[in-house]
Amino acid sequence: MTPRYINPGEYVFGVIPEGVRTLLGSCASIVLWHPERRILGFCHILLPETPKSQGTLVRRDGYYADQVMTKFLDDMRSWESQPGDYVMELYGGSRLLLANGETLQTPFSVGARNIEYIHARAGELGWHFSRVDTGGPLPRRIEVNGMTGKVTVQFVPARRKEAL
Repeated sequence: MTPRYINPGEYVFGVIPEGVRTLLGSCASIVLWHPERRILGFCHILLPETPKSQGTLVRRDGYYADQVMTKFLDDMRSWESQPGDYVMELYGGSRLLLANGETLQTPFSVGARNIEYIHARAGELGWHFSRVDTGGPLPRRIEVNGMTGKVTVQFVPARRKEAL
């Protein structure tokens, strides 16, 4: 079975036997796995918080970390489960890789802000991530087996432009 590709801003929750996969740069993914019931929660977060000025603009469920974490809680309730039933993992939040091969990391870097927000909110909710693979200069390919919950991470090497 080919895993379902999760695009930026997408969110899934349920029994997904084929599993999921995505590619993360500064974006982040939270993986939830219920080992007994094989419930998989997965998202591809772009930004930490919904802007106050968003107004009526509609984004996908997985676009903002604040909305994702609330949606996870709602879906856990609808599946008659609770956070303690899940193995929770966090991935992504890489630094921006510049064309010259150097990385850019500032206090305003999206990757760092995503991870910082998710950790803070998880702490407020009493969530504990059993595996965290975040930061660094390289993007990650993430794949989650929908039958076992096993997460595979592969770093994507940077491509440098060769001199002509």
